[in-house]
Amino acid sequence: MATKISIRQQLEHAIHAWLTATFAGSTEFAGVTFSKGQQSGEITMPLVAAACENAQEEEHPGLGVYRVPAEVILMTTIDDVADPDATHRARADVVANRLDDLDALRSFLTGSGRVHVFGFGTLKSSHSVQERHFIDKFELVVHCRCV
Repeated sequence: MATKISIRQQLEHAIHAWLTATFAGSTEFAGVTFSKGQQSGEITMPLVAAACENAQEEEHPGLGVYRVPAEVILMTTIDDVADPDATHRARADVVANRLDDLDALRSFLTGSGRVHVFGFGTLKSSHSVQERHFIDKFELVVHCRCV
């Protein structure tokens, strides 16, 4: 019997595929690691990760439609490059601009064959410095179901 993958894992896979397809070939992201979910062990920096930590079924149970908070996390070590703040902010601006195009994001995620996206909540972003790392988080609620 095949193992069923959760909606959060399906969405993480789809967002990871979008991140890789969208940014992996660009010069701003040369040398950046793309990952998904919680990482155990050593993390290679700089990093762009897709994370979906929980999912909640929408108000009409049984329909299979979920509200999934998704994060795109961008991390850069302060010791990475000659001007780490400028490099990190340039990457963060590129990610933010791409996340503004929700129609293209919905099309890619739905086209992945993993999830069907019905819509999005409000995009939130934050910036912090923790233990010699610049960290930007982009949070977006995705209303979707497994395909």
